Amino acid sequence: MVPISYKMDDDIMNHVAHENQHVAKGNDSQCLLSILDMPFEVVGVPFEATLYTILQGCSLEIVPDPLLYVKIAQEVAKVDGSTTDVGSASPPPDTPPTAPDERQWDPMGIMRSNTRWAALQSWKDETAAEVDRILEEVGGFSLNSHKSRLCSDLAERSSGADMAPQITQRTQQIWLQDSDPEVRLYYTESLPVSEHCKGTILLIHGFPETSYQFRHVVKPLAEAGYRTIAPDYRGAGFSSHPPGGYTKDILSQDLHTLLVEHLNIKDPIHIVGHDIGGMIAFAYVSQFPDDVASIAWGECPLPGTKHYETNKHTPPLWHFSFHAQPDIPEALVAGKERMYIKHFYDRLAQKPSAFTNEDLDFYATQYSMPGALRCGFNAYRMFKKDAAHNQNWLSNMGKVKVKNMILSGERSLVAKGAVEMAEEVFENVTPGFVEGSGHWIAEENPEDFVKKVLAFIEH
Repeated sequence: MVPISYKMDDDIMNHVAHENQHVAKGNDSQCLLSILDMPFEVVGVPFEATLYTILQGCSLEIVPDPLLYVKIAQEVAKVDGSTTDVGSASPPPDTPPTAPDERQWDPMGIMRSNTRWAALQSWKDETAAEVDRILEEVGGFSLNSHKSRLCSDLAERSSGADMAPQITQRTQQIWLQDSDPEVRLYYTESLPVSEHCKGTILLIHGFPETSYQFRHVVKPLAEAGYRTIAPDYRGAGFSSHPPGGYTKDILSQDLHTLLVEHLNIKDPIHIVGHDIGGMIAFAYVSQFPDDVASIAWGECPLPGTKHYETNKHTPPLWHFSFHAQPDIPEALVAGKERMYIKHFYDRLAQKPSAFTNEDLDFYATQYSMPGALRCGFNAYRMFKKDAAHNQNWLSNMGKVKVKNMILSGERSLVAKGAVEMAEEVFENVTPGFVEGSGHWIAEENPEDFVKKVLAFIEH
């Protein structure tokens, strides 16, 4: 049976569990009628596919109640928009309704071909004629005239070709500190389909972005078998905006507390950090090396390295100095957030079209919130302290020995010299490049981003 994933609604989940008991007992009619009446919002697998799987698991040693057919026909009629009175003697319309693309005619995946064909396959021969009459009456469809489609559709459905893997996804926030100043972290968690979880991946975003930057990759990473956590770090996105705590050691400690104390994750995790998130990832593995199985990081000159000191005042990194100034960046950018952040997306991307107007509006809204710009710039103002922390860790503990990959955009401005920089602080560096991408690797080429991350983790 395909796992069923609903948005977190206890009443619905309890209902599903109850109905699955009916399936186990072979009470097909009661089960199906009850599920058809059930309020639902399915994430991932269409409801029709779930219903098909339930029917496949039914013994059907008895003929279900004939009212079941009427119920099916009524539901089909609702989707078709038919005004035919189900069960009446009225003839079908002269011109049967044209069937558009399945995803348009049934956008929620509630009821259509899977349900109809699976039900028709299961119903007993003596009732097929009645079912055919009802279906033709409400929608102009005939079992006989669509027999070839029925056979091919059933073969595809039963093979699982149309049943994409599901994930369970939730968003939540936790309080690291509820006194003044409030420290609250928002995060998205995606759980894999299979009961066997391969591990946990922590995705750490950069500036001027939030966890939203991983919107295209959290699902495929979870479908690959990984519990995926994507937080908005302190001061960003939906998280709170406290005035202090923007050195990367503190930002990484926040995330460690989230995972270990609040999510009870005890096994070593896989970290993926981008931009400022790459700096936070390095601070995380430096402080908690035993809690990290691997780290993929990049698209950031790391404070304290020779690469950083050489390039921090060059034209490509002009904003490092600008953001580090007190007060003036906030005063100049406030009210112009959309234009300012779009400058970075356009300038640093090889595929600017990766950012839709909706994406720009989302990010602009996040950074126009009170305190958001200040917090974002504070992460840059702490680079000098971050450099001292990084050099101190390197001096005391030597290069990090945890499995690592420096992950860059193939055509990014900061890709040159990235491997040499990583070799200053890590042993056995693995280079990785997201094909055709500029700086925004998870958004410009999410497919190759996922491919490179999984290949590294699972190698």
